[in-house]
Amino acid sequence: MKCGTYTEIHEWLCSHLSVRAANILHNRNIVTAQQLVRLTETEMATWKNCGRKTREEISAFAEMWDMRLAQLGVK
Repeated sequence: MKCGTYTEIHEWLCSHLSVRAANILHNRNIVTAQQLVRLTETEMATWKNCGRKTREEISAFAEMWDMRLAQLGVK
């Protein structure tokens, strides 16, 4: 994910995730792919307004990024 302002990052997340999921990630200051792929279901389950569907959405998005980072040799 490229560096940028809060607005740019938030808009990028909103274009790939639901507004709820993007807002939850921003409220938790999850703004890099590395932070995203380190999230666990247990951790997300403790977050306010992060229900099962939202956790599944974020997990699927994180899995996609995990594969991309592995392809790039970043992991």
